[in-house]
Amino acid sequence: MSSMAAAQQPASTLDQRVTDIVSVLLAREAPERVFAPPFLIAVPPAQLADLVGRLEAANGALRSAEGLVPVTPTSGRFTLRFEKATAVASFSIEPRAPGRVTGLRIGSAVPLADDARTIAADFAALPGRSGFALVRLGQASPIAAAHADSQFAIGSVFKLWVLDALAEDVAAGRHRWDEVVRLGPRSLPSGVTQDWPADAPVTVETLATLMISMSDNTATDVLIGLVGRERVAARVRATGHSDPARMLPLLTTAESFALKLSPSSTREAYARADEAGQARILAGLDTEKILADADLTALDGAPTAIETIEWFASPADVARVVDGLRQSRDPRVLAILGVAPTMARDLRERFAYVGYKGGSEVGVISLAWLMRRKSGGWMAVTASWNDPAAAVDPQRFAGLAERLLRLAASD
Repeated sequence: MSSMAAAQQPASTLDQRVTDIVSVLLAREAPERVFAPPFLIAVPPAQLADLVGRLEAANGALRSAEGLVPVTPTSGRFTLRFEKATAVASFSIEPRAPGRVTGLRIGSAVPLADDARTIAADFAALPGRSGFALVRLGQASPIAAAHADSQFAIGSVFKLWVLDALAEDVAAGRHRWDEVVRLGPRSLPSGVTQDWPADAPVTVETLATLMISMSDNTATDVLIGLVGRERVAARVRATGHSDPARMLPLLTTAESFALKLSPSSTREAYARADEAGQARILAGLDTEKILADADLTALDGAPTAIETIEWFASPADVARVVDGLRQSRDPRVLAILGVAPTMARDLRERFAYVGYKGGSEVGVISLAWLMRRKSGGWMAVTASWNDPAAAVDPQRFAGLAERLLRLAASD
């Protein structure tokens, strides 16, 4: 059977399941008749009803489903239409009768007639500060932007500059992707290498891939040590960062954690110091001991010094560094950026290439995408949200970012 026939064969079954899913969402059908038991264990009927309630509260009543697109013989996607918005939903079914639904993911709701103005208004409604830029690379003016030149804490998005510096070193012959280095002192998660054996040998390419795709902090710090803090700082300046003093001296992830876990007097002294003074404070930190002895739950509550101990850049600064990365002649750079594109499948299919890096901590979230259209043009979407008073809502922010991505896909 051809792959086309395989996709066409289950269309009637998939179409019926779309009808069934909507009947459940509208409370016209019992979930147990439509969804497989493992799904209902993971997402109980009450939780499903709560999700629908929140979607309808924000977007008006659910009206219909349309536009089934079979993806495999047992999966597909369709569009849910609400009074004021639409949302793409992906689902999967059992391979054998009765073909109950085994998975359902409802994407972010997109207001009808969504545009840059409505997206900007919803960004402005976020508590704290936020900004974004949707840029057609190579052109002076952004397609859409708000506070694109304001500095924000960006979390692990700073790792784009580490990749940039590493790529330049590889191009200059100072390092190789297949060069083997040993893991150094551990940072804290995210990532996996903090749990690997001490001094484990790892290639530079593996470290870079883990740094970008999994935001591995220990891998990042090893690469900063390999390339050199000043080399990364030089690339921050060379890529046109609009306020490098906010980014420098460049913190390792372990230093950032150690400062935040230090007494408030140390944090306040760091905030008051100039770049040279901050470098002296970092040199005096016993980072390994602080991380080993600290109560890590202290970082799980309220935002901690996100306006002073962080990595800072504007949405426009981030767009510039991803633009520089896409111009690299080394195909490994884009391959590393593209390992985890973090984009809804129906959107990914509208681009020839997608690369991604995100970052977050309590009170901070920042997202950055690099995309190449199938027609050949390159685009970037970058966005940041900071709230020093409370944790930010990642799902709410991801929904706004997805609307920017859909605007980019339709432009």
